[in-house]
Amino acid sequence: MTEKERSGIPAPVAEAFLVCGEIWEDKHSNRMMLVAPTSHVNLPEMPAAVRLSVYARLTGGHGQYQLRLTLRDQEDEEVWTCEPHEKLVHGDPLAPHQVTFLNLAVVAQRPGKYRMVLSAGGEDIAQQTLWFTLQPQPG
Repeated sequence: MTEKERSGIPAPVAEAFLVCGEIWEDKHSNRMMLVAPTSHVNLPEMPAAVRLSVYARLTGGHGQYQLRLTLRDQEDEEVWTCEPHEKLVHGDPLAPHQVTFLNLAVVAQRPGKYRMVLSAGGEDIAQQTLWFTLQPQPG
């Protein structure tokens, strides 16, 4: 039985989901500045750890959710994961809720197509394709 089936509450809906090079927060306005959105990472060698940040805007949540961010390969195997210690608390289902995962060290084992997937309460709610490629060697 999944966490969703045990809780009986619907998962939030992702209105936005984006992998970026960096995310900055304006402390005065609480607005997020998404820097270098990407779906393609070119690396000199693999395996390699890549610094990435992830932004999501969620709505429709009812209560608490354990969030989980995973990188899945073409066979849908989880090759990297991040699970925050604190649960997302979504009190008002009509209000949008911003979630950021900052400065993640995402490990790319080999070149290819991957999916970054966000789940809430055991249910996948958003995904983005990521390509990891090797830079051509000079000479």
